[in-house]
Amino acid sequence: MLNTSGFMGKMMLFIILVTAPVAIVAYWLVIHDLIVVEYAILLSLTPIGPAVLIYNRLLREVSALTQKMGQAATDPLGDQIERVALRAGFLPVNDFLLTMVQYKRVLARMFKNVKAQQESSLQLFNLLPNAVLVVDTKRQIIQFNHAALQFFGCTEISGDITAYLRHPALVKAVDAALLADEAQEPIEFEISGNVVRYVAAHIVVLSGEDAKERRVVITLHDLTVARKTEQMRVDFIANASHELRTPLAILV
Repeated sequence: MLNTSGFMGKMMLFIILVTAPVAIVAYWLVIHDLIVVEYAILLSLTPIGPAVLIYNRLLREVSALTQKMGQAATDPLGDQIERVALRAGFLPVNDFLLTMVQYKRVLARMFKNVKAQQESSLQLFNLLPNAVLVVDTKRQIIQFNHAALQFFGCTEISGDITAYLRHPALVKAVDAALLADEAQEPIEFEISGNVVRYVAAHIVVLSGEDAKERRVVITLHDLTVARKTEQMRVDFIANASHELRTPLAILV
């Protein structure tokens, strides 16, 4: 709704600013007896009509510009600004809109580059061979890669980290990382199931501007194959030693 009192007050101030110089000149002419008072009054009142017209025209141009800027703010990457061309007036509105179009194109290019970088980072994140989980300050999983889905054998990962990894040493290390804002020593533990798995967890902290934005990155290395290979090597050496000792004992 239009503020009538504010509108009238601003218009009166504009009229006074426009007519003041003319009134001063008219007063100077009167005191020097160059014109009579009646003509001086008429001369002083002459700019009022043009001043009102100019003020209304400026008000319409500013209102139109404000409307277009509102549309640009609502959809900064849209093409509404580029289709706008206002009628030439007192203000360089079209020049200003042209500048907005140029900035919009720069902004769109920046958004495109940022989106491409995000997609590239996400692709690299999902190509990592090890399972990676990112948790927030409440130990809620907020991001994971494809290897993590394969590691846990599910299609979606969400909720508290303890729903997937309950080992006390790991939970303690995550809490310590969030509290101390520093990386923790790698932790090795077992995951029970149909087949026991041996896992090493590396914990890294991503600091934010404040403690609430802190994140913990957990990288899981599956050591099951390596452990089984090592156990097979130990068993082979033990069996070979036993088999060699038996004939030697007979000979002795």
